[in-house]
Amino acid sequence: MVALGTISINHTLKGIIQNPRPFVKDGTYEENWAIEGEAAEELAIDYGTPSGHTITSIDYLAS
Repeated sequence: MVALGTISINHTLKGIIQNPRPFVKDGTYEENWAIEGEAAEELAIDYGTPSGHTITSIDYLAS
């Protein structure tokens, strides 16, 4: 149940903050990131902030 709440909060915050992933914003995915063009396009539809890993860590520490 906690995991579903964390996922929900993460998606809500991403929609509010709307910070694009760095490789999308800078257009540097080919030079600086180990991501192919197609994969970058798939990931580009999702925002990068807050990180799912970070919010899960906070949730874990809080419990």
